[in-house]
This record gives sequence, structure tokens and C-alpha cells, in this order.
Amino acid sequence: MFKAIVESSLRLFFEDRKLHDIAASAAAEHWAAVHAFEEHIKAMLQDILRQGREAEEFERKTPLDETAAAIYLVMRPYLNPLLLQHSLDSTDDAPARLSGLVLRSLSP
Repeated sequence: MFKAIVESSLRLFFEDRKLHDIAASAAAEHWAAVHAFEEHIKAMLQDILRQGREAEEFERKTPLDETAAAIYLVMRPYLNPLLLQHSLDSTDDAPARLSGLVLRSLSP
């Protein structure tokens, strides 16, 4: 999920300058669509975590919403066009490293 989001964000935000400007304005001005997108990503994370816990692949001590929120914070610099532009030099290896770190932290 993390790798796909980074690749999609790069493609979406940086292949079309007008689209980037709209997305940057939306992020800067906290448009409702941005809030809805963030909530959708958090819900997806919670669903993935719930499935991992049910399969006994992830730890169960930390509250689900807290875990999803923390993972979202790790992903946020790669979802937000205002932050992503400052992380372009690490988009090749950062998703794999960060997702590896997150997955290790979720071990039971």
C-alpha cells in the first residue's frame, strides 16, 4: 500500500503542474476533499491492521485507532503534495524502509 501510494502521488502531483497546484492548494487550505482522503486512508489502514490481528500476524496490545494514526503519520509526508516535494530525493527507498520498520513494529 505504501509503495503504491508513493508512486501514485508522484505520478499525480508531478506529471501535471496544474494538478499539482490544485492539490497543493487543497492541502494548504484544508479542503473537505483532503480531509475525506485522509480519513479514507486511515480507514484502509485500520482494515489492514484488523485483518492482520485476526490472522494473528500483528500485535494486539496497542489500540487499533492509535496504531493506524501512527502509521498514517509515517505515510503522510508521501501523501501530501506540500510535504512530498521536500522528500523527492528519498522516494525510491523510503517506502520500503519505512514499511519494513512499521511491519517489524507490528510483530506479535
